[in-house]
Amino acid sequence: MYLSVPDRFLNKISPEPNSGCFLWTGALSGTGYGSSWDKRQGKVRPAHIIMWERENGPVPKGMELDHRCRVPSCVNPKHLEPVSHKENLRRGSQRGGVILAALQTAKTECPRGHEYTAQNTYVLSGRRSCRTCHRIREVSRRERNRRDS
Repeated sequence: MYLSVPDRFLNKISPEPNSGCFLWTGALSGTGYGSSWDKRQGKVRPAHIIMWERENGPVPKGMELDHRCRVPSCVNPKHLEPVSHKENLRRGSQRGGVILAALQTAKTECPRGHEYTAQNTYVLSGRRSCRTCHRIREVSRRERNRRDS
C-alpha cells in the first residue's frame, strides 16, 4: 500500500460482485465520478485518483487515468489505466456505437469556425477551447462592465 486513506474513505466503497467494480457511494461529480476530500492535499479530488495513488503511487506525469470498465464511479485500481489525454479521449464513452470523444477530436474548427491550432487552442477540464473566441468574450465582458459602472 502506497498511501493510507481514512476508514471513512474506504467505507464509501461498495464492491460489485459481477463486474469487480468498486462503486463509490460518496459524493459524485456531475459526470458521475466519485469525489472526496483529500486531507493530505487540502482539497476535494477524484476518488478514483486517490485510490490509484493509495495502491500505485502518483499517476505518471503527462498521463491520466482511464476507466477500462467504463464506469465513472468505479474506484477499483485494477480497472484504471494511465493513458495520454489523447488516448483517453479516443477511447471516450460510447453512445449508440459512436465514439463521441473521437468525433470531437476529429474536428478542426471551433463552433464559430476558428481553426484549432496549437497557438489558438487550450484545454480546460479536458475540453478544447478556442483562444480567439475567449478573447472575443473577454472584450465583450469588459465593455459590458464599463457600461454598467
